[in-house]
Amino acid sequence: MNIVLQVILVFGLSFFQFVGPEPSDLGIHNAELSPCESPAHCARANWQVAEPVAAVQALQPLLELMPRTNLVVQTDGYLHATVSSALFGFVDDLEIYADPIRGFVQARKRKTSC
Repeated sequence: MNIVLQVILVFGLSFFQFVGPEPSDLGIHNAELSPCESPAHCARANWQVAEPVAAVQALQPLLELMPRTNLVVQTDGYLHATVSSALFGFVDDLEIYADPIRGFVQARKRKTSC
């Protein structure tokens, strides 16, 4: 009986992996990442660095090593990854953009799960 309960629990928890539709505001718009509409489900930050493109390139192998992280788009100066939580599998979008003109690395994390 114990094994039956375990199977039911695992099967039941598999329903909690929520993945919503891909946001339409992903990517670079007017030479920057989109602003956050609400701080409840989104965070955005800029860091001033000497070499923004090199900084983003250095982050790519680190993202590839992170568990439950999938690199979706990789271009010079832009990364888009999805990151899922360990327990319920909620999926967030992570974007990193090198802005060499202003000397910033921009990062934006947005929940895409329902």
